[in-house]
Parts: sequence; C-alpha cells; structure tokens
Amino acid sequence: MAVPFGFQNEVANAADWQRKIVIDATNAYGVSPDELGGLPSSAVNAQALVGSRLVRAFNHLPARTLAQDPDVKGGRRITFLSSDDEDAASQVAALVEQLGFAAINLGKLAEGGLLVQARGSTWARLIFQDLIKFDSRSRADATAINRGPHDKSRHYAQPPCAARARCCRDGAIARRPARMLRAGLTH
Repeated sequence: MAVPFGFQNEVANAADWQRKIVIDATNAYGVSPDELGGLPSSAVNAQALVGSRLVRAFNHLPARTLAQDPDVKGGRRITFLSSDDEDAASQVAALVEQLGFAAINLGKLAEGGLLVQARGSTWARLIFQDLIKFDSRSRADATAINRGPHDKSRHYAQPPCAARARCCRDGAIARRPARMLRAGLTH
C-alpha cells in the first residue's frame, strides 16, 4: 500500500483484505500523534484493513533510491520491515531477498517499527538511512581491500570513504549519505 496517509479507509473499501498480506509503504509525516490515537501509523492502517496481515516495508527510502540496483559494491541495500504477524513478515522478507535487497526485521509495529515511522513532523531515526549489508563473502573481500579500524579477526568492512560514512559495530552495515548517492559515490 503506497498511498498518501489518510486514504487507508478508501483502500480498505476497495477489496476484502481477510488473510491477505499487505505491504505498508506509507508515511504519516505531518499527522499528529493525537490524530493517530497514539498508535504507530501502520497500526492505524492495519485496523483499517480489517483481517489483513500488514507488514511495514519499503517506506524508509525514497522511490528513486529503491529503483536503483540493490547491489552496492558487493553489499546489498537494506530494507527494514516490521509486523505483528511473524509469518507474514517472513514471507515479505523472502520477497525482499528475491528482489536483491537485504531484509532486516525490526520486530513488532509498536516496537522496532517505530524506528521507520514519522511521528508528527519528526522523521524516525532510520528514515532516509541508505544502509548496506555486506554478506560474509563480500565483507571478507571489502576487509581485504581496505581494513577498517576495528579488530581484524571480526572482518568488519570499513568503507573507503570513512570520512563521510561510518561502519557500524556489528560489521554488517555501512551508511551512505544521500549526498553521496547524488554525487554517484559508492563504497
């Protein structure tokens, strides 16, 4: 579902959503938490789509970024997902992987899902974060090319543009700011 927030009731009336998996890519930026009844926007969408198995995914990056090749220098662009239905989340994660992205499940909508949802006029922490996951094989290759400041035995990948990106401590994710994407810079 990729409609402006507020149209979920119209979408709900368009079909029978019983037991159907719905991927929620909406963002409720500018909608006050009071209008949402204190709930995450995806929980409001799930309530509107009665009986659906809602999974929040593909909403933290702009469409133009999602349209790019998810393979970035041997790593895969991350897509976050969250759901209160674990089976639906695993099915969407499989779809995400088939599309070439790396799926990161953040857990329940009201927990980890809050990391990829707007609250009023504030974007959540992971919105617009273009992150890359390096698999074991690509992580070892990247480490051999450019060893980072981390312990070598852990095979952390340090992006060559360390001054403008950061390597997360789990060794799986490196951040590429949007300005690097616009400039065509990758790591």
